[in-house]
Amino acid sequence: MGRRRRWTGKRLRRISAELAQLDIVVSPNTVRRLLDELGYALHANTKSLSRGCPERDEQFCYIAEQ
Repeated sequence: MGRRRRWTGKRLRRISAELAQLDIVVSPNTVRRLLDELGYALHANTKSLSRGCPERDEQFCYIAEQ
């Protein structure tokens, strides 16, 4: 298992924009690099794939017959 990392759900552009409001001008790429150095990872919503059902073919055959 890998080490557990802290994460942020904020977009890099948003972090960059918030820093700009504090007169700290950095690009989103720099934000990404700095977050990585601090042990942070970006956390995005991911689509979970279904595992499939063993009776899937049977279900579709039944539907087709109806």
